Formats: sequence, C-alpha cells, structure tokens
Amino acid sequence: MVLEVQSHKSHQQQRLPLVLRKNEDVIVMWINSRDSYGDDDWQHHQQLSDDDIQKSIKELHLLLKHLEIFNTLEQYMNFMSTLGFNEELFIIVSGCSYWLTRVIPALSRLTQLGAIHIFCSQKQKDTDENKKLLFDNDDKVRGVFTDILQICDQLRKDIIRSSLALSKEIKRYVGREDEARQEPTFMYAQLFRDILLEMPSTDESKREMIEFCRREYANDAAQLLIINQFESSYRDSTRAIWCNDKNIALSFARDSLEKLNTVSVILQIEVDIKKCKTPFTNVSHQSEFKHEQEIIFTIGTVFRIKSIEQHISGSFLISLTLNDDEDKELRYLISQMRNSLSTSVPLFNMGHLMFKMGLYDKSERFYQLALNETAIKDNRTALSSVYNNLGMIYDKLENVDKAIDYYKKVVDMALDRKRSGEALENNLTVTYTNIGSLYYKYKNDYDTALEYFNLALELDLHTPTPHQSSIAIDYNNIGMVYAEQQRYSEALEMYEKCLTIQLDLLNLNRPAIANSYSNISQVYRAQGDYKIAIEYLNKALEISLQTLPPYHPDLAKTYNNLSLALYKDGQVKEALEYMKKSMEVNLKTLPSDNRTVVEVRKWIARVEEELLLGQIQM
Repeated sequence: MVLEVQSHKSHQQQRLPLVLRKNEDVIVMWINSRDSYGDDDWQHHQQLSDDDIQKSIKELHLLLKHLEIFNTLEQYMNFMSTLGFNEELFIIVSGCSYWLTRVIPALSRLTQLGAIHIFCSQKQKDTDENKKLLFDNDDKVRGVFTDILQICDQLRKDIIRSSLALSKEIKRYVGREDEARQEPTFMYAQLFRDILLEMPSTDESKREMIEFCRREYANDAAQLLIINQFESSYRDSTRAIWCNDKNIALSFARDSLEKLNTVSVILQIEVDIKKCKTPFTNVSHQSEFKHEQEIIFTIGTVFRIKSIEQHISGSFLISLTLNDDEDKELRYLISQMRNSLSTSVPLFNMGHLMFKMGLYDKSERFYQLALNETAIKDNRTALSSVYNNLGMIYDKLENVDKAIDYYKKVVDMALDRKRSGEALENNLTVTYTNIGSLYYKYKNDYDTALEYFNLALELDLHTPTPHQSSIAIDYNNIGMVYAEQQRYSEALEMYEKCLTIQLDLLNLNRPAIANSYSNISQVYRAQGDYKIAIEYLNKALEISLQTLPPYHPDLAKTYNNLSLALYKDGQVKEALEYMKKSMEVNLKTLPSDNRTVVEVRKWIARVEEELLLGQIQM
C-alpha cells in the first residue's frame, strides 16, 4: 500500500482521523477510520463510546499543545504531502488485523516515523491476539494498547527519547578538528543583521509589526495585553527595558515548559575579554533580576562548545568559550557579499540578500517596496536594476509572463537611452542573458536562446572595460544551449572557458564555481560517463554546503543531479538518500504542488518500491 498525499483540514468535531500537533517538528496522529474495520471489529470498537473518545482526546490534548481534526483517511494522506523531512511522526492507529497488515508496513517506511501505537478496545484485543504477533518484528511498533493513558505514557517516553537522541547529535560537534569552520547560515545572518541596522525605524514599521503580532495572538489575552503595552510605551529610550522585561521572559519560559521534546540546558560561557571582537555590556542595572549580573552580547558573537555533561536529573550543562578563530574562507565570502550590498537603499539590499538566500517571495516584497524609494525612482540605473531583479525573481518562481514584462521594461529603458545618444549600459547584457534563459528553460527554443546569449557576449567583449566575470557567465550559458543540442564537445569547451575565468578571478569556494562543476558533470552524464559526472558533482556539493544556506534551491538541484548520476551508476540506495535530501530542501521553499516537488516525490516512491521488491533496473 502506498500512501500518497495534499493539504486539507477540517475542524468539525468528528472522531476520524485525529492529528495532534505538538510543535513544528513533532507531530502525533491518530488514524481511526471506519474503513479500517470489518463489521465485527467495528462493533467491538464501538464499545469505545463517544465519552471514551472524548476522554481520549482530552488526555492526548493534555500531553500535546495543539489539536487538529481531519474527517477521512484520504485527508490524512493529503496532509502528509505538506510535511518536510524534518518533522518526526508518532502515529496511533486502530483497525482490524487485515487492514493493519496493509497499512503498517507503509507507515514504517516513512522517513519521518518515530513510532507506531496500536489502539483498540479490550474485547477487540482479546478476540484478536494476532495483532501484537503480526508486528513483533517491527521495531517501530510499540505495542497494542487498550487505555489511552498507556499510550500517553509511551508517547511521553518516545518524545523524550527523541530529545536525548538530539543531544547526542550535538555532542558530535564537540572537539571537531574544524572547530573554526562556521556554517554558511552564519554569513547570511551577519548580512541580515547589518542591513536591519541600516533600516530607519519608522512609526509605520512599528504599526505593521504590532498588527502582525495581534493577528498571531488573536486568542491569547495575556499576549495581547503585552502587545498593547508595547504599543503605548515603547520608545527608543526604553529598548533595553523591553529586552529585559520579566513578563516576556516568563512567557518564553512557560512555553518551553509545555514542550515535551525539549530538555533543560544550562550554558556556562567563558570569555577572554581581550579576544572578544564584538561588543557586549552588563545590563544588570536595567534588569528585573539584578543579582543575576546579566550580560548582553551583540548578535553574531560566536562561541565554541567545549564540553557537554548530563546531570542525573536529565538536564545538560554545556560549556562554551568565545570562538576567536575565524573561518577565513567564510570571512572572504562575507566581504564579497557586502560589496554586492553596497547600495544606499536598505530595502534594495534586503531584496538582494533574500534572493541570494533563495527566499524569492520575500525578495519580491522588498524589491516592490524599494520601487517606492526616492533614491530608486529618481535614478534610472537603480530603477532598471530593480526591474531586472524582479524579472529574475519571477523567473525563479516560474512566472514566465511577469518575468518577460519586467525584462522588457529594462530593454525599453536602455533603448530609449541609446536613441538619446547615450551608451548602452552593462546591465542590458544581464537582461539579454535573462531573456535567453526564459527561452532556454521554459520555451525550449534553443536557437532564440543562443541568439540572446550571443548578444550578451558580444556586448561584454566590446565594452570599454570588459568584465571577465560577465564573460564567464556568457560562456556558461552558451555551453548550456550546446549541451541541450547534444553538441557535447562544444558545450565542454564553453564550460571550461567559463571555469578557467572563474578559477582565475574567484576564491575556490564560490557558488559560481560549484555551478560550473555541476554543468560539466551534466555533459558527462549525458554521454554515459557517470563516474566522472559523480566526481564533478561531489566537487559542486562540497562548495555548496560551505557557501549556501541549508535550504537553498541550488543545493536541492545538486542533490537531485547527484542522485540521478548515482542511480545510473547502479548506486541505488545512495541515490535515494540524496533525492530525499533534495526533497527536504525543496519543501522549504516550494509549495507541495510545485512541478519539481511532484516529480521528485514520484521518483522517490518509484525507487523505494524498486528497492522493496528487489527489482532494481540498471
């Protein structure tokens, strides 16, 4: 049985099936469909009265913070399609032995599954002792339960066990040889912070934030009271007081206490003041708890884990020390990114940063806001850049018509200048490139795409001050067209010209170089040389993991391409692993009905079925 699944929710008070959300990464489900019983089993199950069911719901609700109700098994299956691979699932399932023998093997194959609990009436269990025997060999099945309190107790243990497993994962990072290496997410967080600090604080931005918070906490009287107090009393001069507000701290503490999949942690931090490169200050005089000697560090301060010790109570003591060793490669990337964010318009910079991070919907919003800035409206070059970047966003979102509309705005502005006697600017080559990409990706019109790519190359080669990085992009794009036309030797020639320029100009760990390695690999894959293709893809993946956020679409593409090459090379299990990683990244940035997501989901299901049946086709 294959469970395929899209989002459909209902809040009607019915008993089938129930999904109880703890938080974003732990989900408990109860599948209790009428279709899962034979007539006799259903009669036995009916001994669970409505009161019993409501009591069960109440007990589960005490264990878990949120309750959502779905009406049919189909809705449960649809709900599953909205989940990524980061969530952990704990499933309660009821039904006859025949139905369970079909559904439990399917559930056990779920990547996110933590455990399965079978729930039934006492009489039903007595008349069907085969239930437990059927699943004794499945380590995901915790047992057959007739009391919801037993299940709650087992769930509590399962969730806590999951948390302890997480703590073991943390311990792997203690004492690593690459302690100075920082995640690429850190780079984007630093840039994000810098742009935020440049943004002026306005009454309008404060109002928008307050309205957002009121919507989020519409049913929480205590939070709404704090929001009202913030609206009436927050000023720049009271910022530190609000950062140390006792009520806000307590609200976070209470929320943490309600979460079962968390553990208590005490951080012991050692700081050598002489080595501290970021500001910090003692705020005890403004704190509600003056005896605690509170210190506030600037966002972006980096600490290294020295040791982790677990107390007999289950809480952890984590010793940290200020990390004075910098990741030099990441520091170089940060400086390069800052250079690309050097405009005087913070909204433009934020749009550019969101685009680099692959957050295209957020990037669009910031660029649209930037269009209202005087510094953009009154500067034709800046306005042209915003139009071009919006075209690129709609291109990424596969909204081809909107992308073309914005690219045409750029071309029209450039041609108007040319008619006025002004020289064509370099950004027109970017627009030619982007238009060519649309014909290449969406219209499969490779001749027209090649025409635009050659126009861009011609402009770049004959500009008074040629930019080698732009010329490298032109070679890359022409190579992509040749590859699609199966002109493989010409494609490799273009890709190698591109890579030569990049290696001469750039630091080795740059996304552009990863892209060139990936493109070269695709040519070798198309020619059936899968081992060389895998070699280049591993080079691309190594760079991408060091330079991109963990949810960037380009990372998903690299996982996808590596998976396909491994599959063709006969390494099917490894291929499946990388395709699941691709799906995990895609679900962070794309809707569940996106064409790419649907195709990847089908591929994973097919290969899992091949492995299951032992009928792997090379």
